[in-house]
Amino acid sequence: MSFRTPWTLCLAFALALPLLAQESLSPASVTVEWMNRGGPRPYYPNFLTQWTAAGQLLVVSPVGIESIEPETQARTTLFSADWLKESFGKTVGTPPELAPLPDDWSEDGSVALFSYDDDLWSLRVATKELRRLTANADEEVSPRISPRGRRVAFVRRSNLFYVDTTTGKEMQLTFDGTDTVKNGTLSWVYWEEVYGRNDLAVFWSEDEERLAYLRTDESMVSEVVHLHFEPAVPEVIKQRYPKAGSANPVVRLGMLDLREERPVPVWPSFGRNDHEYLVRVKWNPWKDEVWVQTLDRRHRVLDLWRVPGGEATATKILTETDPAWVNVNDDLDFLSNGEFLWASERGGTSQLYRYAADGKLLGAVTSGPEPMHAANPVFWLRRAVQGIDESKGTVFFGTLRPGVMDTQLWKVQLDGSGQSAVTPEPGTHEISMNRQGTFFVDNHSTLGTPPSMKLRRASGEVVMELFAPKNELAAKQELVLPTAITVPARDGFPMPGWVFKPRDFDPKKTYPLILFTYGGPSSRSATNAWRRDTFWNTALCRAGFIVACVDNRSATGADKAAENSIAGRMTGDGELADMLDIVKWWKAQPYIDPARVGIWGWSNGGMMTLLMMTRSQEFKAGISVAPVTDWHYYDTIWAENTNGLPSENAEGYESTNLWKRAKDLSGRLLLVHGTYDDNVHIQNTWHFVHELVNANKLFELMIYPMRQHGIADSPARVHLYSTMMEFWKRNL
Repeated sequence: MSFRTPWTLCLAFALALPLLAQESLSPASVTVEWMNRGGPRPYYPNFLTQWTAAGQLLVVSPVGIESIEPETQARTTLFSADWLKESFGKTVGTPPELAPLPDDWSEDGSVALFSYDDDLWSLRVATKELRRLTANADEEVSPRISPRGRRVAFVRRSNLFYVDTTTGKEMQLTFDGTDTVKNGTLSWVYWEEVYGRNDLAVFWSEDEERLAYLRTDESMVSEVVHLHFEPAVPEVIKQRYPKAGSANPVVRLGMLDLREERPVPVWPSFGRNDHEYLVRVKWNPWKDEVWVQTLDRRHRVLDLWRVPGGEATATKILTETDPAWVNVNDDLDFLSNGEFLWASERGGTSQLYRYAADGKLLGAVTSGPEPMHAANPVFWLRRAVQGIDESKGTVFFGTLRPGVMDTQLWKVQLDGSGQSAVTPEPGTHEISMNRQGTFFVDNHSTLGTPPSMKLRRASGEVVMELFAPKNELAAKQELVLPTAITVPARDGFPMPGWVFKPRDFDPKKTYPLILFTYGGPSSRSATNAWRRDTFWNTALCRAGFIVACVDNRSATGADKAAENSIAGRMTGDGELADMLDIVKWWKAQPYIDPARVGIWGWSNGGMMTLLMMTRSQEFKAGISVAPVTDWHYYDTIWAENTNGLPSENAEGYESTNLWKRAKDLSGRLLLVHGTYDDNVHIQNTWHFVHELVNANKLFELMIYPMRQHGIADSPARVHLYSTMMEFWKRNL
């Protein structure tokens, strides 16, 4: 089985690190300008790692591409940065300013895949052969290299192609692609909500002879527009976006046999299964079969299917149900004896179970009150199993132990015995393990300790430090480091959190408080991990504020019951009750000025901010960035996952509607939105503003032209955080 981690980080970012590391860093350097123009980069590793199928560790850094043999820690330079620049320069005529870096690797590590000069390239490690795979004026997107690097699948003009990396021969596989029919690439709502902002719609079999892919027809999906401010007659940008209650894209699974001279897709049938979403596809590496997960429109029934390669009939293996909603997870792993492992929340927390090939339950593998959980960059992607050593019968998994703020690596035998910690150190351990289950890379941090990266054995023994934590740098810059807290809800539920206090904190004085919130289901903000907003919160503390965050119960990920407490009412009564308990607890602290409390958040946190400022009078000021103000305005998958269909839960949608509560706004409000936000459309803010105007409620508004949901470019970030700092100083 493969535990492959794709290159998902910005590689140009890694190359820029040494330049910034040379800058003079002092307490005075921690400014809004500095933190939003790359200043914090020295705190983070300037390289990326990936395991090969043979167990070698690949390292991409500014000096080039290296391989580490974990047993001996011997390092070998495969390609220097100078060699990469020179080689690409010879081929295209002009040497690049920075060395091109691979987008992907074959699982065996034999071939690297690059996107450069508007085309795809392969680089064979053994021979150092660099080959331009495409030379076409049309854009190639969503490239996927096969496990041993023989072929690369890609999409051009919404059709699926593949190219042979040895011969350069290209073959077109589909012919019906249009603006609304997509082969091998996802629609927006699947990209965002199902596959976690990863365009994963092509799936190679282990032997590289078969290709499964998703075909999407979104012609029936509602179309929205974004208006540019240029040119004189503004450009209109169109987007297919299914609003809650409306038609979804129709997604089918196609299977191609590349041994055929002209491959023709086979379309598996899932019998009478009334599914709406095709949410996961995975090949069994031991057999010629693909396993598929389907989900109904109400998100309450998830089915797991087995489809033999080249056949059109699927067999249902098992079904998961939940009265609120079923969480999709990636913990499906196949064993060489035909059994498989599967995660389920049927007992109240996510645990691992072992099954026979026909779906017969053989027993639980993990146990205990704490759920399986891994430190995933995207919280709605759930992958807890980090590795399997079949030779020893050991499974390695992430878990929220010893409490919901920490994420550790544990191990257990396949029969459920011997459950114990591999990384007992407090904090958050983000793990990348080799497929043999013998070594892993541990990216570790705590609230007060910057990230470090170590190579460790499966026993937990550290064999090599890849990146040391920059504690001395944090001390030199006099960063404010947070501490963990717990706030009890009215029923005693422990809500975890953190707090930043000024370095010269005096408990005899009173301070204004800024509460940060996100609050979505199982979207933990209160984790024992280094926070990227440490620099921003340091600046706020230096300006005289205390900054804190406490997760409401549904956000903690503690168990399914806590999550399900908001079923049908996301960002409504449940979160309101918990957040009221949180703010009242803070106001009772003798060092907090209860008349100077603010709240802010982004996206779901922006919605939480408006919830608290329209349904309570606890806050003097708040900042809401890119908020949803009406779940009717958001996409089908996320809105309906928790709230259900609007036609079946009209009261739930009505009770969580925020623009209808704009007239009840209490406190000074700053609304922020980008005009090209294709995730939370600016329609949400415009409607809320309209109602504020109707109610003669004064507010402030900051609009960022043609910025998307993250308002991510440096000039906009500098401006936004400068605006927020000025707002807090003026209002608190």
